[in-house]
Amino acid sequence: MERNKIKFIINGEEREGRITGKTEEFSIIKFDYHEYNYIKPDGTLLSPDENFVDVYDFKDGVAIVVKKGDRYNFIKPDGTFLSPIDFLFVEEFKEGFAAVEKEGVYWNYIRIDGTYLSLNEDFEETYDFKEGLGLVQRKNKLFNYIKPDGTLLSPNMDFEDAEFFENGQAEIIIKCKLDKNGNIII
Repeated sequence: MERNKIKFIINGEEREGRITGKTEEFSIIKFDYHEYNYIKPDGTLLSPDENFVDVYDFKDGVAIVVKKGDRYNFIKPDGTFLSPIDFLFVEEFKEGFAAVEKEGVYWNYIRIDGTYLSLNEDFEETYDFKEGLGLVQRKNKLFNYIKPDGTLLSPNMDFEDAEFFENGQAEIIIKCKLDKNGNIII
């Protein structure tokens, strides 16, 4: 057997793979047909019933996996998935939250425990959390920020455009009107 090649029985079929890397306590194995999995320290597969199109390093106690059909999820060190549903796309966790694209082309954030940040609303787009706030584009195409408790930072006003918070402040663009007396109308 070639160096780094390992044989496994998967669903009754003998498969051979090559170690391609290591992440935390797991080795990453690549099988024929561009399938990947993780090998636990005891030499068994982390996910014995399913190989993946791609795998990522473990960070924050989970790793992104790409399943067949280009569906994404997070796998935990015990071999279970963070969410019972797969996503169209996921981002890495930042400040305890990961942006996930759900069916219907809407986004939300998922916590490390598998719960959604916002139960009341999905978003047109979500961006990384920075300084404790997530930048979101709402379905009305306007922007706002979501707090870790799932509420909006500015529930009564959305913004035409917004930037990430930096040093406690963020640049925003507000659409407003000016009356003939010079008063700004928001």
